[in-house]
Amino acid sequence: NCTIQNGDFNDANGYGNASHTGGFVGVSRGDNANDISFSENCYVSNVEVICRYGLAGGFASLAQGTTISGCNVLASSVKGSLAQLRRGGGLVGFARGNVNIKDCVVTLTKDSKYSLYGVSDSSHDVLIGGIAGTTSGTNTIDGCKAYVNLMYVGENSAESHGWILGSDGGTTTIKDCGLGGTYGDTTPTQTLNNDSTSDDYFAKHICGSDSPILQGTNYYWDANDAPARNTVVTIVISDYAAAHSETWISGSYPQTIEQGGVTLTASNAEGKDKNGCYSTQWRFYQARGGGLTVSVPEGKKLVSAKFTYPTNSDTKGGILIAPDGTTQIPSDITYPLSGTSAFFTVGNTGTATNGQVRFTKIVIEYE
Repeated sequence: NCTIQNGDFNDANGYGNASHTGGFVGVSRGDNANDISFSENCYVSNVEVICRYGLAGGFASLAQGTTISGCNVLASSVKGSLAQLRRGGGLVGFARGNVNIKDCVVTLTKDSKYSLYGVSDSSHDVLIGGIAGTTSGTNTIDGCKAYVNLMYVGENSAESHGWILGSDGGTTTIKDCGLGGTYGDTTPTQTLNNDSTSDDYFAKHICGSDSPILQGTNYYWDANDAPARNTVVTIVISDYAAAHSETWISGSYPQTIEQGGVTLTASNAEGKDKNGCYSTQWRFYQARGGGLTVSVPEGKKLVSAKFTYPTNSDTKGGILIAPDGTTQIPSDITYPLSGTSAFFTVGNTGTATNGQVRFTKIVIEYE
């Protein structure tokens, strides 16, 4: 749930072949598979990445021993300055072995002329891909979508570019990936289907090279099907309380939290003490009735919620109860939702009648 948004990472005056520029991190280099991982909606939005004579990626310029899962690069651009970007990827410039990229979306639309632009001098190659520019070693690209508008590679000694992967210098498994947008400088948008995945066609348009590719079941989308990103709002109770210290004090009963378009509202049964008691957590009690209402603006729709709360003897077996009135939602479990609002109550896992749920963090996703 980390965001890099509305900025530029510019190494236009850099030099040498070790120049690295990334939208989220410059270099992510581990020794073994899964040494480093990025997950849970880390994303780059509306960012321009510029690199001179080196490597650049919308998420990372170089990755090794790294897993990137569920992370997106949206409405951003990756390009070279002074006509020099040797290896560039919408997500990763160079996947250098033991890299697993899964369920990531790249939509490059920020620059109306070149959203993914790479060119080098006559003595160097240039490798450009919607997900990764080039690879070495063993890597996987699984369930990813690349919508790369106006990808362009200019004059150079050797060029290789593809919607998913520019060039495979090792052994990369590509499966269940989608793509769309404009290929090269002049070719109009194409929609590929399962009838278009012969080895040479796949190599030319998907991989951009003739290196060995282990092809799984592939399916492709037109660029018009590029999904809108859902909004994920993370509310850490202690942080929210610190930012609203004039009302969030120990012993008070705050009834509403508002953040990022999400409204959380506490309620209680008639004649009972209020829920929403604050003392480092936002507290709800079974014996007080009522509960917690989660809502989003009209025209939006809830997708899921995840609640973090302690479970110990002090909370008397308290557990959150889903809107259906019966399903228990343990701490840190993502629960699917729909509609513009949802109402949660408090129960318990034992025989006590005053189970307590003391929220420390609430994560709401809506579209």
